[in-house]
Amino acid sequence: MLSDKLNPKNSVVYVRDFNKESLNKYSMDEQEAAITKYATENGYTLLKVFREENSSAATFNRPVFTEMMHYINSNMWQ
Repeated sequence: MLSDKLNPKNSVVYVRDFNKESLNKYSMDEQEAAITKYATENGYTLLKVFREENSSAATFNRPVFTEMMHYINSNMWQ
């Protein structure tokens, strides 16, 4: 059955470095630590971490985000 192949507890992490004007002041390391802590405490398996540096909220031209989506689509059934 198709639903048997999906594990809802598998996850990936996407963190990005916000520009200086952003209201979010958390570093990528702080973002990753918080997400990892949440995932561990709630039984999630982190498969991979994606880190996007120098990204702007003004555009969605984010290569690492695109890489993450390819990873998810390629590994979704494994």
